[in-house]
Amino acid sequence: MFKVKKKFVFFIGWLGFIILTISSLASTGNDPQIITHLDKIIHFSAYFGISFYWKQITENLKELYLFSLIWGYSILIEIIQPLTNRSFDYLDILANFFGVIAGVSISQKIKILKTY
Repeated sequence: MFKVKKKFVFFIGWLGFIILTISSLASTGNDPQIITHLDKIIHFSAYFGISFYWKQITENLKELYLFSLIWGYSILIEIIQPLTNRSFDYLDILANFFGVIAGVSISQKIKILKTY
């Protein structure tokens, strides 16, 4: 288990949300996908990572509350995407849902970070 200062881990957590927001709203063009549904794997992975990390650094935050915040954020991003020449996709929301569920659930079982 790594001991890390609380200010630093929260800075990294918010930086993760900023990067996720920018990458979710930036125009990607119409690049052909080499792997079918690769974007769903990316959605799952991104929301798994962000929810796993935030569960690690917010020990006292209830799982349902954390899940609701992060998944709600992902839905908001999907709703905003058409304003930035991206498309709304229900399957992205579903991939985000499973990523958040997996991230929070696995983070409950594995404790890597300890803040002080």
